[in-house]
Amino acid sequence: MLVVVAACTSAGETEISRTVAGFVGQPREAAIARLGRPNKVIIENGETESYWLKVDREIYAGLSNRREVKTVDGQAQVSETEGMKIKEHRRDCIVKITADAASIVRTSEIIGNPANCENLLDRQAS
Repeated sequence: MLVVVAACTSAGETEISRTVAGFVGQPREAAIARLGRPNKVIIENGETESYWLKVDREIYAGLSNRREVKTVDGQAQVSETEGMKIKEHRRDCIVKITADAASIVRTSEIIGNPANCENLLDRQAS
């Protein structure tokens, strides 16, 4: 059963999971060098929380089937329409890294589905 689960993970998902897990014990700057500048930074009690956010939106035309059932004079009347509708699919990725006062990463995690983070490693450090 484990083989089936492993076969379902993509190479990108595995790479980002390994990369994010590998930041623990490293300087926070190593994460910035690999992921680019964080989108949000919170400094509290000497600890630094850094967040990298990536949102992919795919907008496409999809089928829109609608079925309405109305009761008219005690009789059920069904009307069905078929058409096109603009739809949206979002893939959100959040990487959270917590570093101590010496700027050494203590925790690193992917919030959500790691598969949504595949292209995060392609960001340029700036």
